[in-house]
Amino acid sequence: MQTIPLSSTRQRSAIYAELKRVWHNIKKEFFGYHYQKDYYYERILTKYHGTEEFNKLLERNLISLHSKADIKLEFGDSCLEIKEKYGVPDFKFKFKYKESSIINHKIYFYRLKMGEYKTKCEMHFFDNKLFYKSYTLNYLTHDDKCKIIDTISHKYLDKPFLHKTTKIVDSYGKVILIEDVVDFTIFYLDSGSEFFVNLESLNNKKGKEKENQVIYVNKDLQNRL
Repeated sequence: MQTIPLSSTRQRSAIYAELKRVWHNIKKEFFGYHYQKDYYYERILTKYHGTEEFNKLLERNLISLHSKADIKLEFGDSCLEIKEKYGVPDFKFKFKYKESSIINHKIYFYRLKMGEYKTKCEMHFFDNKLFYKSYTLNYLTHDDKCKIIDTISHKYLDKPFLHKTTKIVDSYGKVILIEDVVDFTIFYLDSGSEFFVNLESLNNKKGKEKENQVIYVNKDLQNRL
């Protein structure tokens, strides 16, 4: 950093601005977030403190439409490969679950420009491999939504994408879903990834435990009556 003499207010302001820029980059590189955006990201993270958010996506009762093209994106890319492509994330977080089978889950947040639209992007990694990605867009008009859906339809299908009742699936188990409630969100997930395989095993285990608990409670009731 170039040394600037402290001979004027303008020069002192320049030094302050330079120090602020350096500190900003240090925070972004080593802590993965801008301090003033803490609350926003922490609020989003609350939905990922368990596995329910992913289960809700998998359990949506949607008709599968076969994709005419592979849904490639960056599935399987490492955290380093994503940083080389998109730069340092605006926020990053490593999750701590009780279940050891899904403990290596990390998320990167980016604010990106997608065509003419500003979007908030989430990238999720398991064992250092991207398995889930989403784009969230705010304040879209009806025409904006139609344009995005039509673009997806032309790229992956030979017919309209009725996103409220269908999802797009390619030959390798990669999936595209759209949710249009408060925000407009496009989800991309690799259903064959190790994360979702482990999640399915975990759900089966919990289901069996719940079933055994019901049997035990009913048997206890019978014995005591």
